[in-house]
Amino acid sequence: MRLMDVPSFIRTTDPNDVMLHFVGKEVHNCLPAIIFNTFDDLEREVLDEIMLMSPNIYMIGPLSVLGQHLPKNKVKNLGTNLWKDDFDCCSGWINRVSVPFYT
Repeated sequence: MRLMDVPSFIRTTDPNDVMLHFVGKEVHNCLPAIIFNTFDDLEREVLDEIMLMSPNIYMIGPLSVLGQHLPKNKVKNLGTNLWKDDFDCCSGWINRVSVPFYT
């Protein structure tokens, strides 16, 4: 996931940002539960704060470890990333940049 994939109002550093609070309230009203790809001991303080807003949270991670125990079939190739990797932006930039050569 790239930074440009995240909406600009979420990239704010202002904890009192109006849009951030609006979206947070809307999400809270819509979701019966939230699933995180983590485990309790890794992010306990953050999860405790989220539980104050939405008590129905579930930690199911790390999914990367779970993937190592799947049988070798098509399911294993699915991965845990919901975003498609876009390497064209990087390869296009690399092809345009001249590489210095030192001897």
